[in-house]
Amino acid sequence: MAVRGLVTDLRPFKQGMRIELQDAAGARIVVVAFDSAWNSLPFSQTLAINDSLHVQGELAEYRGELEILPELGTDLAIVE
Repeated sequence: MAVRGLVTDLRPFKQGMRIELQDAAGARIVVVAFDSAWNSLPFSQTLAINDSLHVQGELAEYRGELEILPELGTDLAIVE
């Protein structure tokens, strides 16, 4: 699955980063980037609220919430 949206929240957790996006239709999208993907990103230290992000990954459900799980750092890209 692939999505594009604006970053609305960034929350580090033990194994990576939880990113919330809002797409053009206003839908909230949760992206969970585990350390294996997150630490390989050249922009992991500079990603900020309101950046536009393109993400592809596996769709999964966790505690009743749908999440996108990118596998590689190349599965996330800042869109200009």
